[in-house]
Amino acid sequence: MIYLIILVGLSLIWAGTLAAQRYSGRGQQLLDNQYSWFVALWIPQFALLAIPLFNYMQPLSITSALYILSGHLAFALGSICTIVLSRRNMMSPPDIAHANTSRLQIRATLIVGLIAQAILSINNLVGSGIPLSERLNPTAFQQIRMSNFEYSSFFLGSLSGPISILSSLCYVALPIYFFSWGSGARWARQFSLESALAIATILLLAVDQLLLHAGRIGILFVIILAVSPALLAKDLRTRIANRPPRKTSKITIVIAVVALMIGSASFQQFRGNRQDAVTQLRGHGAELSSWVDTPARASPFFANYMLQMSYLTTPSPTLGYYLDLPRADTPGPFYGRYNFHVIYRNVFRFLPTFDRDFWAKDRAELFLPLVRYGRGAGNIWATLFRDLMADFGKPGALVALFLLGGAGQAVGDAFRAQPTAAKAALLTILRTVFLFSALLSIFFLTWTVPALLILTAAIVWRGYIEKAPLMARQDNVRRAARV
Repeated sequence: MIYLIILVGLSLIWAGTLAAQRYSGRGQQLLDNQYSWFVALWIPQFALLAIPLFNYMQPLSITSALYILSGHLAFALGSICTIVLSRRNMMSPPDIAHANTSRLQIRATLIVGLIAQAILSINNLVGSGIPLSERLNPTAFQQIRMSNFEYSSFFLGSLSGPISILSSLCYVALPIYFFSWGSGARWARQFSLESALAIATILLLAVDQLLLHAGRIGILFVIILAVSPALLAKDLRTRIANRPPRKTSKITIVIAVVALMIGSASFQQFRGNRQDAVTQLRGHGAELSSWVDTPARASPFFANYMLQMSYLTTPSPTLGYYLDLPRADTPGPFYGRYNFHVIYRNVFRFLPTFDRDFWAKDRAELFLPLVRYGRGAGNIWATLFRDLMADFGKPGALVALFLLGGAGQAVGDAFRAQPTAAKAALLTILRTVFLFSALLSIFFLTWTVPALLILTAAIVWRGYIEKAPLMARQDNVRRAARV
């Protein structure tokens, strides 16, 4: 019953944001609504939780449910406040003529990001102590994942931080390039140095995520950063031409999601057996219900498919476990060191009191309640809310969600008012954060925060450059008036 109550609450909040969007003149497109991206995985998560597929480590309490709804309401209110305060006419036809970033800038960004990522991958490969031949063994994935938290710099030393920031340019350049491709730029659609660099970047990031981090979700991020900006540009061209939106892209997305889930289960079966699936389910804080356990015993594929399903369903019950912890056992607050460790590491690393292992210690403290509960190493997804709570506490997490909703809406409005490739890339990364909020925070990934900061700086700088001539003319008029 509690899951159905949450579903009703999320639906009402969603309807409120859509109404605010419609009455403000921003249209009725679901994908233009930032809360739609935020709630996209929360609704299927609670719909599946309402079906007794698993037995979880702790049922969701009413206080935890109210906090989850409060977090969603905070995000929605942040978005609505931006809608109310913004007076722009969002329905005016946008201009795509100057939307694309210059070809030279994309080329330079791809080259620098590709080189930095290659250096970082070699550093991680050598520093982990796990040979490449062992990494090709699918049964060694868990060992590879654990090794990612045991080393950081190896031969790069103090350069590991700057190199890591430069490698985030890959995640900046890819959405910019594919936005240019989707907007019809001829050089992007033909085979060129830029297209070759983009393909090489995708392949390098895929190999890095699969072999060096043993993670499929990292590959999914790369796919989203390539596909979403292209669809965003095509949608923009459709609006400019005043054509009705096509439904083929949405159907393609649904087919791709289903294929991804089936492929992920097949991959899970390839790297282990049924006992591995059951063991990992318990590590996720879930066990198969009796009526599901029987077909799972008969079909290894079904057992692994249920394991993949648990990635979507366990985060909220795990979040509830953290919300119900006594105050003395609650991890943090880390004051931003966990999610935004890239900033802390590079700003404070030269201080005498700086601890180079701060993030590993914070992570161990964050996972400690689950370790004490007997959930393996404690590395269980627990939504964006849990990680924001770890940094800022429960009230601070709600404030952060309010600001995040307002920022997402502001970037979306800025893109619709005057579209540019940099704004499309920034909007794509923010929407990726929103989309995965029901599972985990991706702010802690080494590329997310640097990419957001780089794109924000690029947008601000471009706005200053474009306004500089106008400001100069206004100054001349003022001087002439004084004379």
